[in-house]
Amino acid sequence: MAETGPHQHTDDCYAWENIATCGLEEHTHTDSCYPPKPVETTQTEETPAQTTEPQETAPPTEETIQETMETEAGLMLFAEEAEGSLPNVEIKVVSTPKADYDPSKDKFNTEIRIDFRIPGSQFSNQTTYTYDYPEGIEIPDNLLNEDHPFQDGRGTYRFEKVGTRYQVRISLPNILTTTDDVTGFVNFNGTLDASKVQEDGKIVIGDGDSKLIIDSKDITYPDGETDKYDISARKSTDGTIKDGKLTYTVTVSSRKGTPSPISLTDTITADGLVLGTPTVKVKGQEHSVTWNWDAGTGTGTITMDNLPGLGENESYNIVYTYDVTDYPSAMMNPANKLTVKAKDENRHQEVTDEKTVTTSIDKQHTAAKDGKLEGSRIKWTITVNANGTDIAGATLTDDMFGTLSQGTDITVSPTGGYTWENGILKFTGVNGEKNNQTYTITYYTDVPEDDSQKTVKNEATFDPDPENPGDEIKTEKTVGVGIDAAKSCTYDRNQETITWKIIINSKQRDIAEAVLTDDMLSQALPNTIQVAPNEGYEQKMENGKVSIIFLAGEDGKNTNTYTITYQTKANPAMIAKTVSNTAHLVKGDIEEEVTARVKIDSDGSVSKSSGKLTLSEDGTTGTLPWTVTIHVPAGGMPQGTELVDWMGDQNRDDVYMTADQVRKAVQAFQTALGFQPSDMEV
Repeated sequence: MAETGPHQHTDDCYAWENIATCGLEEHTHTDSCYPPKPVETTQTEETPAQTTEPQETAPPTEETIQETMETEAGLMLFAEEAEGSLPNVEIKVVSTPKADYDPSKDKFNTEIRIDFRIPGSQFSNQTTYTYDYPEGIEIPDNLLNEDHPFQDGRGTYRFEKVGTRYQVRISLPNILTTTDDVTGFVNFNGTLDASKVQEDGKIVIGDGDSKLIIDSKDITYPDGETDKYDISARKSTDGTIKDGKLTYTVTVSSRKGTPSPISLTDTITADGLVLGTPTVKVKGQEHSVTWNWDAGTGTGTITMDNLPGLGENESYNIVYTYDVTDYPSAMMNPANKLTVKAKDENRHQEVTDEKTVTTSIDKQHTAAKDGKLEGSRIKWTITVNANGTDIAGATLTDDMFGTLSQGTDITVSPTGGYTWENGILKFTGVNGEKNNQTYTITYYTDVPEDDSQKTVKNEATFDPDPENPGDEIKTEKTVGVGIDAAKSCTYDRNQETITWKIIINSKQRDIAEAVLTDDMLSQALPNTIQVAPNEGYEQKMENGKVSIIFLAGEDGKNTNTYTITYQTKANPAMIAKTVSNTAHLVKGDIEEEVTARVKIDSDGSVSKSSGKLTLSEDGTTGTLPWTVTIHVPAGGMPQGTELVDWMGDQNRDDVYMTADQVRKAVQAFQTALGFQPSDMEV
């Protein structure tokens, strides 16, 4: 229309011009070639006439998974002030195609999204649109009660918890009146309640037209646990081959329970061991297995597919014993890969645990020699083949074998499986086969007469294969012969004292400059340390320790035999215990160590018994009465006596005494023993 001067425009100032927009010229136009005529509205200053084409979107508040699966729920948005659903307002509930189970929370992690569409004819920017998520969908606490902006800035959305359910509130104040649909989405990384898993393994949230379903094949569980099941296994062995047998113990356990049956596969890479069919026991009863041994690779596999399932907090042991038919004389490290599985076919859930256990088995050839001064003789001991490998054909020689007569000066144990000829011990097969026995060879030699000789050195040689030079094992021992010591002790119950006695240099060799130290000399009662003869020594105290130094005489020697005695107090902590005390006599690089032990007797005793367990009404806790019987020693309860009451299993935190129970227990002890509170320290 033509302008008529300055004025306020009304509808009369506008005309609709119908122009084809199809872009095609050579045809007859139809209604589809023209845009629709807008709805006529009355303009006012409060409500300007505008048309918007919004696409309201909200970014994920946590990392968004790009591939999504839409599950239409046919739900409606509600206006805050409306009693029912708004007409023609549609919403889709969207979840990722997968969910991950988190056993630490017993929930499923997934992305939750809603897509909404509000027809322009029904839209109001004054309305707060709310949507209640189905029961079982949970929104993280850090996203609640905070306004989050849409990407284009035309509104906000807010998560809230109302009762036991979660709600999103959408406000779009920056969109003016429009005839176009208002669309958008809101998504977040949330969790799903594990109780919503059905017996077929699917997660089902909501009901009726508002169901959100995640199929069991789209749910990921950690290997050892699902929402309903878990399984764990461990395996151990001491690595000892005894009588041709090697035993392993497997423990299968569960907190929640498992499906039934459980299958087990255990493959051993034997690393030189040759294994026969194992004997297997489950819960102490023999059980059939499938055993496959590959001699070429040295691997064997145990398979069991019918092991019993486990209930809540249940476990059982599987013990299998291999026949070890052969092994090298070497260090072996057999490795086991153990796998246990249990599958619920209906729920499409499987729990599994896998363990790899490597064990060191030492079958190397060994030989060791020891020597000890016994009076005027030295006792020599040689131990051969401690690891129990085959020594048939091996030989043992010794510096001093040539002077010995087998059967009189030397003993060999066990008595079979060897020959003795020309000072050489040769090991033979037992019963014409291998010889895996461990041998102990013992013999004595005299202490040299020469006082100037301070030590005697002796060497033995073990040769596993005399035809293979370079594999010999040499073992030697040096024994000091210049000094000797012996120690003993006695306990006096009446005096509550221990008397210690040390005899030095009974062979009357030169002990000049030798030093005697003793663990308890510093605790000796006053004036109880006595040294006889009372000459040729000095006593020193340094850093809280007492030592006795033997001095040289005019000839530069000290050949005295000394007796040292002293007494210590038998304190209450020693009652009914064995007390040991060690003395050291050192001269130069030669040391003699002697130890004495004594049992501290007591006519007192303590015993403990339990009564009947009484459970609470709900069965979650219980009370167990205990009775402690104390027989007080005839002389009365010694000062400093400690009474320690270990209660329950120290490895568990669900067995305990309350503070009130502890107080009552202490009061009961005080009453029974006739003590005042000041007499006891708790």
